[in-house]
Amino acid sequence: MRLLLVFLAALSAAIDVAAATTILEEGVSTGVTRRGNLNKVSKAFTTDQVYYWIRYEGTDGKKSTMHCVVTDPNGIPIDDSKDVFEEEAGGDNWTMCGVDGDEMDLAAGTYKFQISLNGEKIGERMVPVEARSFFGQLSARKKYKYALGVLGLIILVGGWVLKKVRAKKADGEAAAPAGGTRGVKIGAKVAGADPVAVAASAAPTAPPAPSPADLAVDFKARLAKDPAFKLAKAEEVLPIAKAARAAGDSKTAIAAVRGFDKTFPGHALIPDVFVFSAKLLAEDFKNPDMARKILEHVVAKYPGHHLAQEARNYLKGMPQTA
Repeated sequence: MRLLLVFLAALSAAIDVAAATTILEEGVSTGVTRRGNLNKVSKAFTTDQVYYWIRYEGTDGKKSTMHCVVTDPNGIPIDDSKDVFEEEAGGDNWTMCGVDGDEMDLAAGTYKFQISLNGEKIGERMVPVEARSFFGQLSARKKYKYALGVLGLIILVGGWVLKKVRAKKADGEAAAPAGGTRGVKIGAKVAGADPVAVAASAAPTAPPAPSPADLAVDFKARLAKDPAFKLAKAEEVLPIAKAARAAGDSKTAIAAVRGFDKTFPGHALIPDVFVFSAKLLAEDFKNPDMARKILEHVVAKYPGHHLAQEARNYLKGMPQTA
C-alpha cells in the first residue's frame, strides 16, 4: 500500500510538471520574412543571427525566469544568460535563446541551444552552422552589382584610350600648313553673341530627382522581379521605407530595411534603421517580441547614440513579453 502511494505521488508530480508548460510551437530562425514573421530554418551560417524560440501557453501571469544556454561545437558554453519576465495569463508567450554570428565570429559546427523555464528544461535543439564562402555571402543583387562594376571599369578604360587617340589625331590636324584652310574652333567667340546666353543654352538641363515615393514604387517593382533585390545606396533605404509605410505598404517598407546591417556593415545609419524596423514590427506587424530584441540590441550596442534613449522610452511603453 505504501509503495502504491509513493507511485501515485510521483505520478501526480510528473503530471504537474508536464502541465506546467504547454508548448504550442518551436523552431530555429535567422531573421524575419517579408510578412514580418520569424523564418524557420534547419541550419544556419556563421554570419547569421541564430535564434531557437518556443511559443507556449501562459499560466497565471506570474513572474518567470528563462535560462538560455548555447554551447559551441567543442562543448563550451558561449551564452549562459537568464531573463526575468511576466507571463501573459492564458495568452501566447514567447521565449528566445540565440547568438549573433556577426558579433561573436561563430565557427562552423553543431551548436546546442537549451531553454529552461523556472528551472524546468522545456526545449533543446541541435543546430548545424555552416561556413559561408565569400561569393556565397553575396545575394543575386550584389553579384549583379559586381558584374556591373567590372563592366563599368572596362568602359572607363576603353573611353580613356579612345579619348587619347582622338586627342592625338586632333593635334595632328591642328599642325596643318599655315596657308591651309582653318576651320572655326568650337567655343570661339561669335561677333554679337552674348557669351553668358550661349553658355546657358549649351548647358544640359538636369532632370528632376525622383521623390522617395517614386523610388518606393520602383523598389517594389524590382522586388517583385527579384525577391533578393537590395538598394545600392544606404542613404536611400530609410526614405524609401518611410515613403512605402506612409502609403500603407508595410511589406515593402520591411523589405527595404531587411538586412541593412549586413549590406552596409558599420554604416552610421544602422541605429536609425533598427529603431524604424522595431516600430514597424511592433505597430504594423504586431510582433513586439522581435521589436523588443532589436531595441534591446540598439541600447546595448549603441548606448551613446542619440536614438538609444528613444529605444529605451519605446521599450518602456511595450507590453512585457518573453
